[in-house]
Amino acid sequence: KLIDKASVIFDPPVKKLLPVKLGEKEKNILSLVAEGFTNAEIGMELMMSKRTIEGIRKNMLAKTQTNNTAALVSYAYKNGILT
Repeated sequence: KLIDKASVIFDPPVKKLLPVKLGEKEKNILSLVAEGFTNAEIGMELMMSKRTIEGIRKNMLAKTQTNNTAALVSYAYKNGILT
């Protein structure tokens, strides 16, 4: 039972919703987020402002109904958005 409780704490369930459609720009940004790039670094890489990247990330959180970057990246891998 202790192991079951630990798995709930360390591996919370990821919501599996209807498939979320992300555009190519969103997927590119998400891939860079998963690699650990900051908003500023992503902006430089994709020739966009840091604020634009922040807005796109915020929209991805809303689309996937996740609350933070770690949950967003986890959702993306578990739902086949990132491989």
